[in-house]
Amino acid sequence: MNEFPVVLVINCGSSSIKFSVLDASDCEVLMSGIADGINSENAFLSVNGGEPAPLAHHSYEGALKAIAFELEKRNLNDSVALIGHRIAHGGSIFTESAIITG
Repeated sequence: MNEFPVVLVINCGSSSIKFSVLDASDCEVLMSGIADGINSENAFLSVNGGEPAPLAHHSYEGALKAIAFELEKRNLNDSVALIGHRIAHGGSIFTESAIITG
């Protein structure tokens, strides 16, 4: 287990990625943000309510790399113990939370 475990929560939409990093012990939000305008020339990343910064690469991959870089700047990459992801297309098969394993 990580010395300071955190949970990374990701919600991918049609043109955005919302994310939060929470302390795994008490669910305190340590960091949150949004990458919006993905796949457009106006794509940006805003962290902790800060000024939007243009994304160098406007794709989902570029947005995820920018989010990972923000975690790295805060020395949180190695602390990610769990990842939560919202999946909104489970249909009638998935009507409750489910654990997805690799």
